[in-house]
Parts: sequence; structure tokens; C-alpha cells
Amino acid sequence: MPIKQASLTDLPKSIQSIEISDGTPPGRYWIPRSQKYVISQVLAWLKMAAPDTEKTPPWPTLVMIDYLGPSQLYLTTPDNRRLSIYPAYYYTESVDEQSGWTMVQVHYVPDIVVLDENEKYASYFKSEQLYGWLKENQWKAEFTAE
Repeated sequence: MPIKQASLTDLPKSIQSIEISDGTPPGRYWIPRSQKYVISQVLAWLKMAAPDTEKTPPWPTLVMIDYLGPSQLYLTTPDNRRLSIYPAYYYTESVDEQSGWTMVQVHYVPDIVVLDENEKYASYFKSEQLYGWLKENQWKAEFTAE
């Protein structure tokens, strides 16, 4: 997926609905107990987000059978844009000397979230609150499994 220079105009100004896919295989979907409350919370964090100007790690290119990344927040905007937001991460792989197995490790970029629009492009934003809420699964207190 191509990386796009982050711009504040990419961030949604309003949200119609929200759901989350947790980071566990096969990735269950969760919906907020109160859409209105969670939407206002997420919009407040997005309003404070800033485009990330640091060099971000390369996009994960390994082919995985199971998803190894973090929980993903899915937003639908009133104009039907489908966005996902998740903590920025990348993979590294190494070979275990004893077993010969290839080991894959997930690394997170602190306080940086990825905005992905329909898997067309990804852009990076700094949002400590949104990053922590997703990465530490704090959202689970406000959501229920579908």
C-alpha cells in the first residue's frame, strides 16, 4: 500500500459509525455501547492529531497467515468513506540459530497511528491518546463484541 504524505484534510471531521476489529486471529468485531460518546471521544483525539513528519518504518511486507498487528478502528464517514486507524507497526524477521525457524517480531512506533482509506493509501499521524487507547486495548471498556 502506498504511503501518502499526511495532511490534516485527510482526517474526518465527522463520523457516522465506528467499530473495532481486535488484534487477535481471526479478529472479532466490536461495537461501542454508546456510538455518540465514542465518536465524540475519537473526533476530539483526531482534532488534536498532527501529521507525522518523522521517517516512518517500512510498511509490513511479510505475507502472514494470521494477522499479527494491533486492534483496528474502523470509521464510516457521512459521505461513506471507509477509514481504518491503528497504531503504526512494522515487522522484523530473524532466524533462530537453534531451530532454524524464521521468527517474526512486531514493533510499534510510539504515539503514531496510521490512517488507511480503503487500503488505497496510508498516512501517519501523531496522537498519543488514540495510540494508547488502541494499543493498550483501553477501548474494550466501552465496546461489546458483535
